[in-house]
Amino acid sequence: MDGTAQYKRIPGGADDATERPPVNGDEFLARLHAGVAERFERITGFTAVVIPVHLPGISGASDEAIVPVHPICAKCEGHDRGPGAWKEHLAELCRCPKGHVHRCNADEWCAVVPVLHAGSCLAACKLVCYGTMAEHIFARNAEILTVLVERFCAVHAAMMGQFSVVPDYVPAVGQGARPAFAPVRYPQVRRALEYIERHASDAEMNVTSVARWIGCNANYLAHLFTQDTGMRMSRYIASRRVELAKVFLKTTTWDITRVARESGFASRGWFSQVFRTHTGCTPGQYRGTESNPGHAAAG
Repeated sequence: MDGTAQYKRIPGGADDATERPPVNGDEFLARLHAGVAERFERITGFTAVVIPVHLPGISGASDEAIVPVHPICAKCEGHDRGPGAWKEHLAELCRCPKGHVHRCNADEWCAVVPVLHAGSCLAACKLVCYGTMAEHIFARNAEILTVLVERFCAVHAAMMGQFSVVPDYVPAVGQGARPAFAPVRYPQVRRALEYIERHASDAEMNVTSVARWIGCNANYLAHLFTQDTGMRMSRYIASRRVELAKVFLKTTTWDITRVARESGFASRGWFSQVFRTHTGCTPGQYRGTESNPGHAAAG
């Protein structure tokens, strides 16, 4: 993320404490609030709220009484606010466990950043700013929130593992887009799927880097991956990036060059070529067929 590298080195704070198992979901949420929401407010001056999604003993998806409402949403009478609005966000998180940005019905800026572990969305951090804010300023604040969430997840992976259930395969980034793999047999492939899902936007990620992270030979991992999924690993990585790009094309007004960069493609030209191979149309054509705020951008 441009301009956010400094935030990856933020010292101190609640999430630097010695790791200890949480008593329950409430304690996890409290630590998430201290480690992300409070720190985000100290850095930017803006408010983010923490909302449970899939935590034991906390029914954030259904219990409207415990869904926190952002202060700006609370002022928007009769518009996108409160538990009703969160149900829409929840549906999007279940369909696409990735952060998303949009303008709500009250024409305010809204960003939702999921707190993920091993494919499970445990909670989400929601940022809302007034619609008069410049888009690039809101995007920068959303990026800072994303960095803080990612750092929290990295530091507290062991704690989060107590709540998440490792799936047999990772959920799709785009609706109906992921191949219907049978449950994977090899732990190396499962770890590769999880890693790819978390790092699809990293242009440096490839079969070799995934294998290095897992600690096995790249050719051997690629062989196991094809055996388990029926798809070459390099093609699978490209497909995940294409699905991520689809989300950005539908939910942002970013130009095609930025969509390519944020989706893990090294260049706009290569992105357009791969996107067309996977979808049959250019990024611009795809955006033009969708009802979204980026409709006018060309591919």
